[in-house]
Amino acid sequence: DTGEEEVIETQGVFPYIGAIPATHYLEKLGVLNSEGHIEVDQNCQTKVKGIYGIGDAIVKNLRQIVTATSDGAIAAQHSVPYVQMQRKDFCRKD
Repeated sequence: DTGEEEVIETQGVFPYIGAIPATHYLEKLGVLNSEGHIEVDQNCQTKVKGIYGIGDAIVKNLRQIVTATSDGAIAAQHSVPYVQMQRKDFCRKD
């Protein structure tokens, strides 16, 4: 606030960016909490079947790249059966 600069000696930095989730496009689906984060279950699935959320956009305590990549692996693993079922249903209609 004062414009004064201070040098702080460190050995590492963890930047904290993106604190406000860019999830406005999901507002009409009813999957966001009051802060705009996506509410998911332990499999990263929202209450809308077939829609998953991962990373800093979801409700969670720790927001770091390592947890985001873990979320991605979980969502991918659990979305495969859903995608396969959709494909089977699609192929049956033809």
